[in-house]
Amino acid sequence: MYWGYSPALDLQTEWEQRGLSGSTDELRILIVGASDGRHILKTLAQSHSHANRKLIFHVMEGSLELMARQMMLLTVALEPSQVLGLHEKTRLFLDIYGNILVRPNSARYVADKATQLIHMVTDPDYRQARMPLLKLDRLKYKERDYLENILKFWQKDGNNIFHPRAHWDSRLRRHLGTRYDSKEGIFDWDYHMRLRPLGGERINSRVPSCRRDSLMCTSLP
Repeated sequence: MYWGYSPALDLQTEWEQRGLSGSTDELRILIVGASDGRHILKTLAQSHSHANRKLIFHVMEGSLELMARQMMLLTVALEPSQVLGLHEKTRLFLDIYGNILVRPNSARYVADKATQLIHMVTDPDYRQARMPLLKLDRLKYKERDYLENILKFWQKDGNNIFHPRAHWDSRLRRHLGTRYDSKEGIFDWDYHMRLRPLGGERINSRVPSCRRDSLMCTSLP
């Protein structure tokens, strides 16, 4: 799953509320299967309200695609303000986080940053100079090679031809079968009869249908 199920948590608050023992100067946090960096970002954003301590996050994911995605999203979030303004950074983050069909500006950003991330994966000295907070020492060599291949696929290359809309439409046709021509009604029924009873009333009724039909979770101008 490419999106986590839980809300973003300030893990320092969670640690303090549970009265867990440990060093007050350094806090090591293991995050397993979060699928994105929401807990890391929330914890960093709220660190001003806690004691001054060093935070070390150990991240484990079920696939290296998720690891690469976390690296990309954290790169966006931690861009200096002189490089990327807050407004554009927010739009860029939402576009990459929620959409398969991204804006041209987002596609160019992903391709450029993928090149940098490849250098970080393959060259420890370059990674230390550009992004010293990122450590990949625990990855095996074959995992680094696979991570490099994932990032190469994200580069703007004529050989990397991928048509998500066509693939998604094919999947919908297989899933819905003879009901495909009534897909809008099916999406609406799923929202009202399945999603809303689970607390989905806070979601606009058009969002699930739009996401399932056009692959766009976040509409950006």
